[in-house]
Amino acid sequence: PIKTNNMDKRKPNTNALGDKWTKKQILEVWRKDNIPVHNYAVEEYRTDMCGFVIKFSEFGKKTEYGWEIDHIIPVAIGATDLIINLQALHWKVNKHKGDDINFTCPNL
Repeated sequence: PIKTNNMDKRKPNTNALGDKWTKKQILEVWRKDNIPVHNYAVEEYRTDMCGFVIKFSEFGKKTEYGWEIDHIIPVAIGATDLIINLQALHWKVNKHKGDDINFTCPNL
């Protein structure tokens, strides 16, 4: 069967087809636009676009430093998994953003 981009069936933090991200994709997104955190190892910690600290090993977890891969332009309007359309976001920020293309950073 062919998978669709139906957002009603797609779980959060999954690719455009609703599948789990590969280790390669996770690493690519982590390395993209890396914003270091002062006095922390850049390989393990960084901030997302809203300034929230995230930790590489906390990918997919709903923890203090947990993060997810976000589609900058939502899959719901036809976007893809190209690296240019992906970013690392704290899980709370990603939940707040949802499919909003006019997103502004929250005060969480």
